[in-house]
Amino acid sequence: MKTTNIILTTIISFLFIGCVKEENPKIIENLFFQPYDINKDYTLYNTIKTKNRENYIYENFELNTGVFPTITSGSFHAYRTVDDVYFLYNPLSENRFVSVTISNIDTSDFEISYDLLRTQYGNGHIKNAVFFWGSNDTYTSFNYYLENNSEDAPGTYIPGIQIGKVINSNYDYWEWHTLENSHSYNKFTIRKINNKYYFFINNTFIIQHNFNNFNGNKIGFVVDANSSIKIDNFKIDYIINLE
Repeated sequence: MKTTNIILTTIISFLFIGCVKEENPKIIENLFFQPYDINKDYTLYNTIKTKNRENYIYENFELNTGVFPTITSGSFHAYRTVDDVYFLYNPLSENRFVSVTISNIDTSDFEISYDLLRTQYGNGHIKNAVFFWGSNDTYTSFNYYLENNSEDAPGTYIPGIQIGKVINSNYDYWEWHTLENSHSYNKFTIRKINNKYYFFINNTFIIQHNFNNFNGNKIGFVVDANSSIKIDNFKIDYIINLE
C-alpha cells in the first residue's frame, strides 16, 4: 500500500508539473532558480551588459524622432539644435517643465541614462535644472529626481547633483554629490533592479535607494528661471536576462 501511494504521488506530481510547464514554462524554472543573482554587485556599472538591455526609448537628436517636443512659449524655448542636442532655455521668472509620457516601465527593471550640460546658471542662491520621472500630471509629485543645481559658496557656485523625491511639492533630499565636470557633459544613469535604485554619474556609483511605485507616467526636465541646459543621448532600456 505504501509503495502504491508513492507511485501515485509521483505520477500526480509529474502530471502537475507537465500541465504547468505547458501553460507557462517560467513557473517551474522560478521554483528552483532565484530571478536575480545574489552574487552580482549592482553598484558596479559594468555588471549590466549590452545583453541585459532591451531598448524602450533612444534619442540622440540626430534623426529628430521627436521624443521631446519643440516648444516656443513666450521667451521659453525647447528644441533640437544644429549640433544635434536638445536645448532648453528659460529666461522667465518661474520654472518650465518639458516631459514625455511613458508606459508601465516601473513594473519592470529599467535603466534611464542621459548626458547633460549646464550652459547657464540662474541668478540667485540656488537655481535648478531637474530631471524627474514617475510624475503626476500636475508635476507636484514625482517619486525620484536628479537635481543639477549650484550651491552658493561665498560668491561662487558649486555645480552638483541632489538626489531625492517629491511628494505633494515637498522635497526629500537623500544625497549631494559635487560634479567634477562642471563645464562639460556629465552622464547620468538611474537603474531600478529588484526594488532598488542605483544611481551613477559618469559610470561611477553614487548611491542606492529603495524603489517606490511611480505617481504618474511623466518623465522629463525642469528648467528654473534664467537657466539653460543641453541634453544628449537620452535612453530608457528595460533590464532583462538577469537570471
